[in-house]
Amino acid sequence: MKFIPKIGISSGDPNGIGLELVIKLFDKYKYILKKAIIILYCSENIFSQYLKCVKNDIDYKAIDDICKSKIGIINIYNPWNNIKTNLTLGIANKLSGKLSFESLNCVLKHVSKSYLNAIITLPINKYYINNSQFQQGHTEYLQKYFMAKDTLMLMVGKKLKIGLITNHVKISNIIKEINVEKILSKLYLLNKGLSSLFNIKKPKIALLSINPHIGDNGLIGNEDNIIVEKAIKIASENNLQVFGPFAADSFFAFKQYTQFDAVLAMYHDQGLIPFKYICHNDGINITLGVPIIRISPDHGPAYDISGKNISDINSFKSSITNAIKLSNNVKKLNITI
Repeated sequence: MKFIPKIGISSGDPNGIGLELVIKLFDKYKYILKKAIIILYCSENIFSQYLKCVKNDIDYKAIDDICKSKIGIINIYNPWNNIKTNLTLGIANKLSGKLSFESLNCVLKHVSKSYLNAIITLPINKYYINNSQFQQGHTEYLQKYFMAKDTLMLMVGKKLKIGLITNHVKISNIIKEINVEKILSKLYLLNKGLSSLFNIKKPKIALLSINPHIGDNGLIGNEDNIIVEKAIKIASENNLQVFGPFAADSFFAFKQYTQFDAVLAMYHDQGLIPFKYICHNDGINITLGVPIIRISPDHGPAYDISGKNISDINSFKSSITNAIKLSNNVKKLNITI
């Protein structure tokens, strides 16, 4: 029997563009619904309200049991019990934050029980979720949820894959968080993810420098000599193909990234600025280090255009196609993530 992956999609903030992306994508590319079983974790009430806003009549079916989900249609699973609410498009609030958090927890519960092969998390508003459990972002929450030793935020586009050593960290704290052990941990996660999920044998990884111009021989810092070069040496001794450190400005300006399977950046903006420039409409975020396939579009809830039917679906489309592709890879190779 042919393997058909089940993909769970958390609602994200229902007042943002997440649900609009679902509606527009599967209306325009109906064939994708034949490649996987798609389950959206949202209420029928909220979804139907959004359909009216964008004037769309796409087919869907409300289900009360994941086992009842079918191929060829959007399956709607309600994670909110009897909570009934109306959309306030473009307006973030505590209720929409609560709904997005409960949708996320429900999809995580189901993927943990192997009801799903992969999940896609639609954009949230961290400020309105902010509670004792969820304070930074999806990546950090997933690490706590699965009690993972470490995780890696891997940004994936058609032209570039780039991971981050530090995620959502204040600039003033970045250097305190970078050390040999941390770099090695991220390198091992990246190497494993590239080989297992993407089936890249012996991936070539480029490591960016901490300081501008790799420290100019110590004139503006020696961390690259002391920390980064030592990490590269140890990684190489453990049969990883790691090269660098590379000065980020010239590395991207002269397209050196095209010579590697992936890049590892030291901090958020060092990696995200070139990534969003190079892969501005097809980029996605994959979390490595957790025992599931988790993908998200590379953008926020975009309240300013919510409900106006002008959102760009390319990043979400890439999220869906990669979720299907990676699920098939894992099944075919019979591997553990």
